Amino acid sequence: YEEAFFYYAALLMGMNVDPTTEPNGNTRDYVDDTVLRRVAFLLASQGRYDKALEYYDKLIAQNSRDWSSIRGQVPCLVGTGNFKKAEQSIRQLISNKEAHTDDYYYLGKICQQLGDRESACSAFMEFIQKMGHEQAYDGYDALSYLIQTYFAKTSPGTDQEIDNWIKVFRASLDYIYLKEHQEKEILFQKGFLHYFRNHTKEEFRDALKEWANLARLEPGYKEIDRLMEKLKNYKSQYFRDIELAYKESQRGADDLFEDPRIFQASEMFDVLPFESDVVAEFFDPSFLGGLKKTFKKGKKQTPKDLQSLSVVQFDRRMEEIFSKKGLGMEKKLKSDSSGVAFNYLLKNKSNKFIYCAVYRSTNEIGEVEVKQVMSDMKKHDLVGAMMISLGSFTMKAANLARNNDIDVITGVILEDKYLN
Repeated sequence: YEEAFFYYAALLMGMNVDPTTEPNGNTRDYVDDTVLRRVAFLLASQGRYDKALEYYDKLIAQNSRDWSSIRGQVPCLVGTGNFKKAEQSIRQLISNKEAHTDDYYYLGKICQQLGDRESACSAFMEFIQKMGHEQAYDGYDALSYLIQTYFAKTSPGTDQEIDNWIKVFRASLDYIYLKEHQEKEILFQKGFLHYFRNHTKEEFRDALKEWANLARLEPGYKEIDRLMEKLKNYKSQYFRDIELAYKESQRGADDLFEDPRIFQASEMFDVLPFESDVVAEFFDPSFLGGLKKTFKKGKKQTPKDLQSLSVVQFDRRMEEIFSKKGLGMEKKLKSDSSGVAFNYLLKNKSNKFIYCAVYRSTNEIGEVEVKQVMSDMKKHDLVGAMMISLGSFTMKAANLARNNDIDVITGVILEDKYLN
């Protein structure tokens, strides 16, 4: 609590006070590196990238292996348009084995901005293979970029390149929420990749497995039955037919994904400052204690407040809410790439599994979303489900849900029973 309120106070002050200087103007004998680092972070969060970089430069000058500061300066460098130095900072983290999974995504975006497609693809591939469910939104963006490169290829590539694409597509299917037509096409391409990887040995088990999964989703997809039949009764002369089918599949795939996002720096904004007497007490622990008591008496939490949480924070808050209902979170399932729909597998006190879809939006939920949950229930072989919306449900959607053993919780119920 003390640390959180300390930094909150710093944010409200608008960072008009240099943490290395006393309110009376005297230089402080000692300022913890953590304070300087957090001040730099808060400055960056307000779009004051140049000022934040001054603090990060001081910290890195004192300790060239201050990985937190090296990582922290990256968005500031991007904000000032210094993409090349931002790239160097992330590569320094990677070479010293201090990189986080997200760093590979940021490296990919920076290289994308620099026009270095080869490096961007390499970074995005590494990110997707390392990512988890909580990074599905960025994973979708990375895949949007990679898919452009994949369909621009004129051949499957070397064995190593094929292996890398198979890993990327496998992780994408596991962790990224894909639209149905995207999932089908990736399964189609995985089948081709497995074929080209193993055709000299005439081992087609993996290719047939991918195409069988696709056939279950849509029988006859792009004449897949004909391709599977050729693999089951393979002759060397079929290679040309399958190669032509692969090249044909590369055409007209430009609209399979949306264009990847572009990094854009946020504009600087000001935060209303505290009164001067509060500034004088900035480093006074007694002030923090009083502030903590004030916030403990704060306003009730509303469903709208959940929208401002990070993905990790939102998952933790939902786990608390599930617990109040007597449900344990077994695992998080693939979530919507839009960042609105979150899906979980829960377990009740009778050890029965329940599917849960949470919509981090105050928009009205309709029958389309209910039918999607019904489909997901069938996919996971579950008989019970729950839908939670920060807003409301249409009357038809609510009735459809209840008629199919789906519990419905609106934003009003959520606030009254579970948030406070």
